Amino acid sequence: MSPTNAVPPKHVLRGTLEMLAVRHNPNYPENCRGYDEEGYSDIHVGQQVVVRDGGGQTVASGKLTGCQFTADGGMKFPFVVQDVPEADFIAVEIGAERRGQVTYSLRDLVTSGWHVNLSL
Repeated sequence: MSPTNAVPPKHVLRGTLEMLAVRHNPNYPENCRGYDEEGYSDIHVGQQVVVRDGGGQTVASGKLTGCQFTADGGMKFPFVVQDVPEADFIAVEIGAERRGQVTYSLRDLVTSGWHVNLSL
């Protein structure tokens, strides 16, 4: 008999990145992005969302898919990452590496329905 390598199930990770520290005028949709002088030039529609496993290997990626102003002038960027393999822990990173990553346990992901919320 030959050993079988079980492939972990894959999931769709959905989430939002909320920028709390900025206030942009919602009357100008082109302002729905981060600015260099605020230190957020890497936050914009199309920015890559990277998912890594517990060993630090990139296992999936997606992009920020839109931008909405919040009632107080902040911004929310939704994202979807397809085919995220199930693992004990995953880390999500958006934007420049200097921002770091946020780690989630499998238990937290299952409880949240594979939905995460990040904020700056």
